[in-house]
Amino acid sequence: MKRLALLALPLVLLAPRAASASPAPAIPPRDFPAGANINFISGLDNAGFDVAWGTTGPGDPGFHSVPADTLGRTGGWEEEAILKKSNHTQDFAIFVSAFDSADHALAAAQDMAQTVTDYGLVSTSAAVSALNGSTTDNTTVLRQTDLRWTIYAFTLVQGTTEVEAIVKFRTHHGDGPKDKVDLARAVNDALATALNGGS
Repeated sequence: MKRLALLALPLVLLAPRAASASPAPAIPPRDFPAGANINFISGLDNAGFDVAWGTTGPGDPGFHSVPADTLGRTGGWEEEAILKKSNHTQDFAIFVSAFDSADHALAAAQDMAQTVTDYGLVSTSAAVSALNGSTTDNTTVLRQTDLRWTIYAFTLVQGTTEVEAIVKFRTHHGDGPKDKVDLARAVNDALATALNGGS
């Protein structure tokens, strides 16, 4: 039941968020498929994070079991991109969070991995070659596929910064490998922005 619920869960969650919209996205539009509708929310506080991605939103507990306040999250932002075509949809969601310690950043990544593996995703600690600074110690890759949908996600921790990224696409639409490359490129740009003090 939970497995099916996760695959059906829309990545663009329409619940209200306590955040401010930014005039320009943190991740360049070129990192996503051409024509994607991009939504960027800067200043995503912990209440907004929990609604959008965590413990209090639709499909509770979503992608986290532990509230952001408990995890020591001190701020961050979110960027989503969705591309609808006649025969498939591609959804991207990237959450960049700052934590009060490196241990709490790692604990947040572990909480996401544990929560979604409880839904049936396969979790692997593995370096992603396309991700800057990715190692087996700081990266968890998450996957799930059924006849209709594939979810590919990962967490990446660098110091007190943690990134959670996911793409959901039709299993047989043919753009899966490119979607994974696009997601990695978007995370590289997101991490560069975060580490440079942006958004």
